[in-house]
Amino acid sequence: MAHDLRHRLLGAWARWVCRHPYQILILAALGVVLSLTLVLGYFPGVGRLGFQSNRNDLISPELPWNQRFIDWQDNFGGGTELVVVVDAGDKEGKVTPQRTVEVRKIVDDLGRQLSPRQSEFVEKADWGAFFSPRALRLAPLPRVKEELARLNDAATLLQSANLETMLRNIMARLRDSDNEETTEEEALAGINDLIALVGEIGQSITQPDHALNLDVDATPAPPEIKPDTPQAALGSWDYFSSDNGRLYFIRVKPRAKEGVLNAFADAIAGIRAIVGQTNAAHPDYDIGLTGIDVVEADETAAATWDGTWTSILAAILIATLLIIAFHSFRTPLWAMVALFVGVGWSFGFATLSVGYLQVISVIFTVMLLGLGVAYGIYLASRYELVRPEYDEGVPGFERAIGDTIQTMGPGIITGAVTTAVAFVTTMFTDFKGVGEMGLIAAGGVMLCLLAMLGVFPALLRLYKHDRHHVALMGDRWFHFYEERWSLPFARHPWLTLLTAAIVTTASLAAISVMRFDYDLLKLQPKGVDSVEWAQRIVRDGGESIWSGVSLIEAKDDADLTRQVRQRKEAFLQLPTVSAVRGIGFLEPEENDAKVALMREYGAKLDPLAKRVLAEQTPPANLNPVPDVVSAMGDLRGMVTLAMLFRKGQMPPAIRDAMSRLGDELDGVLTEVKKVSEATRQERLRVMQDQYRAFRQTAARRIELTLDTRPLQITDLPPALMENYISVTKDGQRRYVMEIYPKLPNDPASEIDGPLHPHFLPRFVSDLRQVDPLITGVIVQIYESGDLIWRSYLWAGIYAFVAVFLLLLLDFRNPYDAGLCLVPVVIGFAVTFGVMWVFGMKLNPANIIVLPLMFGIGVDSGVHMLHRYRMDATTRPLGLTAGTGKGITVTSLTTMIGFGALGLASHRGIESLGLTMTAGIGLTMLACLTVMPAWLELRQRRIEKKRA
Repeated sequence: MAHDLRHRLLGAWARWVCRHPYQILILAALGVVLSLTLVLGYFPGVGRLGFQSNRNDLISPELPWNQRFIDWQDNFGGGTELVVVVDAGDKEGKVTPQRTVEVRKIVDDLGRQLSPRQSEFVEKADWGAFFSPRALRLAPLPRVKEELARLNDAATLLQSANLETMLRNIMARLRDSDNEETTEEEALAGINDLIALVGEIGQSITQPDHALNLDVDATPAPPEIKPDTPQAALGSWDYFSSDNGRLYFIRVKPRAKEGVLNAFADAIAGIRAIVGQTNAAHPDYDIGLTGIDVVEADETAAATWDGTWTSILAAILIATLLIIAFHSFRTPLWAMVALFVGVGWSFGFATLSVGYLQVISVIFTVMLLGLGVAYGIYLASRYELVRPEYDEGVPGFERAIGDTIQTMGPGIITGAVTTAVAFVTTMFTDFKGVGEMGLIAAGGVMLCLLAMLGVFPALLRLYKHDRHHVALMGDRWFHFYEERWSLPFARHPWLTLLTAAIVTTASLAAISVMRFDYDLLKLQPKGVDSVEWAQRIVRDGGESIWSGVSLIEAKDDADLTRQVRQRKEAFLQLPTVSAVRGIGFLEPEENDAKVALMREYGAKLDPLAKRVLAEQTPPANLNPVPDVVSAMGDLRGMVTLAMLFRKGQMPPAIRDAMSRLGDELDGVLTEVKKVSEATRQERLRVMQDQYRAFRQTAARRIELTLDTRPLQITDLPPALMENYISVTKDGQRRYVMEIYPKLPNDPASEIDGPLHPHFLPRFVSDLRQVDPLITGVIVQIYESGDLIWRSYLWAGIYAFVAVFLLLLLDFRNPYDAGLCLVPVVIGFAVTFGVMWVFGMKLNPANIIVLPLMFGIGVDSGVHMLHRYRMDATTRPLGLTAGTGKGITVTSLTTMIGFGALGLASHRGIESLGLTMTAGIGLTMLACLTVMPAWLELRQRRIEKKRA
């Protein structure tokens, strides 16, 4: 009954199409125009079709772990900063002092150009900060030792009330250096500092506006950057750079543009223009821009471009294939026109249903090109076979097209519905991006089916309705399929099925050892600048761009210090954790050892510093002018004697340094003699006042440096800490602690990064032992990857069940419904076996094959079962009367559509394309070999029972 009803309805549809072709084409054209109006945003009340680049928007905001991540991003600016990176290394990666000086000038210039005063795209740009003296404890222990040793030299400064005394104390130290345990490096550093001091004194005396600067080792801050706290004013300026000093960073907060999907697109373009101009002006230095928003914007642009050019390529290749397959230009032309109509409708549907495309759904056009044209191929394959059997003219065409639609229609409709349902199953998962892609693709499949059942026959009716338009099969020089190719497999069914079972079982064993790869960088487009710079930060800078984030709520500073200490100690005890930063800076690594060193040096320096700070500034008129010139003369004499009597005992480096000190003294004393006595006395008086002020500042700096109390937030630069502190509406302060991964220190380990499937789950699990509410980018990657895996797994299960139920409804026989799934099950399993052989991994892109394979691959099995039910005698069973050709050509067109994606620059899209191409090809192979063998065994049993 149902079969007869479906047969009559398809016949009625065929007659209506044949008798009203112009009306159908007009309605189709109006539908395309309406879709374009929707896509371009000209339809009232409907926004234009846009592109969504934010990957996190593809995940349901109702998930608890995603809510924590969104809270971190919204309230702490987590991951929203753009980063300009400047490489100080040369071609071999070496960093020289000269390149360091040059790169700092470049960074200063870039920072000024990116300041809000000069760039309309930027809210804030920081490329360094003033660090309080107390922040020395943030440095590694070896550097703390070096700085404290240098600080120990300040004892001479603290003990010297004026410059003359200081010079004479230095001379005494030089004379006594033989009796001290002074290394050659320390002696050389002392002489070089003395050379700089003599030069500063000389400039202060000879140049009227020169201010005495005894802090010769400090990095000068850009003139427009001012200390933001009193303690910062006593500290030193430092650039934001990698620990190895090779990469310099400018942290840029872009200005968002309201009312658009990609709020930072204009800012990224503007910043890139500035970076490009600077790079062109300094070709010897590499400068780039990266950051999560930049990578996502570049990924969207690459995916959009890939979707566009691969669609064009797929359309050309499919059209060429159809021309060869049907020995005609008009049949492929009308099929492609109908396909483009269906795709055009699909864009309108996408605008109405979702409103935008994203990195996953942007490829739906290429998918529809391969899937949608398949319905036209089945119709054309049947039509070219039966058209010669009917009369010339429109009446003969009507009967031929009626035969075609009634014969192929059930399989086409069932195949399209199963494919659409497979796509729809993705909507029942928590992965929003997959559901959006599934909805758009499902609607597109059904619209392409409608176009092929309506527009394609209407075009044939108008422009190719006579018998002479179809080339006879015997006159063709090339065939995509001939029945004799499948007959050997059907004649030896047991051998065929046994071979298929062995290959499938081996492939299933391979699936059991495959792992899901979370590493998103491996899926990013090839040759994209922002992705390469993200990788260079890890490779060349030794910095990790991935970290977990632990949020802390504290009542007061004491409570904060206690929580930071406890939580940081717990994190650092984990074997997978290397460092804790953010608010964790308040509890530096090896803090106890550093405090012990500070107390050791403080025993000597702290009393001296306190005594200097307690000194009263004498009135200017009672201030004797130190005889600095006389002291420099005495120093010159001491150097001369040392070079005369001890030159042979000096190491070469010390001898050269002493020679330079003598030359510097000679030059300064010569220039000083040119200054009049009155001018010299006045400048010496000013210089003494500057010296006294510097000595007071140095004493306060030493006092702060040796302060062993716990660090406070005020000791750290606001520019460094602003992303780690947030204040809620009720005044509650919250803080962020960043936890960085530690990879196995084993060259033979297969773990090549923190996102490796054997490391990432363990790292996240370890972090949750300390903080069950851990979040951050690396946790989000793990959770979203796990969500993708589970979503597609369940979508695959849903698709399998839904497809089976639809087939059961269509065939009313569980055996036939299950038999339709045999080719796709074999193709599905062997695909993963092939992936394992070639070293491919499951990833967030190619895992989409789970639901798609069942929806797309079952189409061929459905057509074979329908054909077998119509003709159970002609061999090979299920592949006669154009079905074999239809399966082959449609599989090839689908493979072309996905194969074009395999040429994409976006490695995620490439992975999906290659995996689906292999899956569809293996499913086709199973249809042409295993299915005829299975049907042969079945038919033999039936005939044996009848006999």
